[in-house]
Amino acid sequence: MIKKLLLILTILITSIICMGCSTKTEIEDRDFCMAIGIDLADDKFSVSYVFPNLDELTGQSTKDKENLTFETTAESIYEAELKFTYLASKKLDFSHLKVLILGEKVISNEEKIKEILKYIEDNSIYSRNTLVFIAPNQASEIIKLDQKIQGSIGNYLNDLYTNNRKGSNTENATLGDLINNINNKDRAMGIPLVVNKEEKPAIDGEAVVQNGKLVKFVDNLQYTYLIMAKGQGEESSIIVDENCTIKLENIKKKYTFNMKDNNPNLKIKLTGSAVIIDGKVSREEEKKEQRLKVNDFLKNNVTQALLYVKEDEGVDYLNSFELLGIKNRNMWLQYKDKKDEFYSEITIEVYVDLEVR
Repeated sequence: MIKKLLLILTILITSIICMGCSTKTEIEDRDFCMAIGIDLADDKFSVSYVFPNLDELTGQSTKDKENLTFETTAESIYEAELKFTYLASKKLDFSHLKVLILGEKVISNEEKIKEILKYIEDNSIYSRNTLVFIAPNQASEIIKLDQKIQGSIGNYLNDLYTNNRKGSNTENATLGDLINNINNKDRAMGIPLVVNKEEKPAIDGEAVVQNGKLVKFVDNLQYTYLIMAKGQGEESSIIVDENCTIKLENIKKKYTFNMKDNNPNLKIKLTGSAVIIDGKVSREEEKKEQRLKVNDFLKNNVTQALLYVKEDEGVDYLNSFELLGIKNRNMWLQYKDKKDEFYSEITIEVYVDLEVR
């Protein structure tokens, strides 16, 4: 009996060791892609893949960092993957993919972006939680900065985004979000812009996207006002004038839909608090004046930011038609078959009432 138990135990231990060795071999036979950049070049895809230098991370690097970036031109994303496979000695693996960077020409081309997202949607090898960025020019310009920074640009951008949006209470822009956006043409979403600043990647505003296609760019300040309208933006700093800079604290929103002058109207009431971080007032009367000035300033700029996004394309940045179905069912029924009419007719009024201290 003891001999049988020892035999079984020996088999189990051997199996575990073999499994471990098999897994190790499998990992060593894979190239883990950390970042992908996609551009358009003469109506073809220019695809860049970035891989971590595992030897460099362990202090055993004997090759230049530039050898860890692969770029190719192809008719499709699948063909780009095949080209890498033909030239590489390892299997291409996207299980550790951190970021996808899309060039401006790609996100501006409805046919091409739909082709990319359809391929990704049909292939489970791409994580839906992968962060998405837009490069105002070429994605490859950002990918090349991998040579200038410590570690992989995939991890760098992932950390940069997390820290940049820390405390702002905003949602991530992921591959899954972009796929949902293209499958729901009425929804709008924001994707962070990544630019080259002094040879390092930096987040500089947002690309507003609807139906998977670029509508327009907004800068960092416009972005702050837009997310304020969503009840977000905590810890954001705003210069009101040369004597007053504030930091937003808690922001709360309330949406109310009504008819006004025979048109749908959305009233946005923003409450919460802000703290003055540059500029001080002492007398009670001055404090009241400061509060009025700050709230009026924010009201005007939030309104202008929403109108800027809405103009020309009629983009519904707040996805107000969905909110309408929750807030005012009767009005929703009135416009359920007339969405374009709703988007063109809706007016927006913003009210800001923050405690300022």
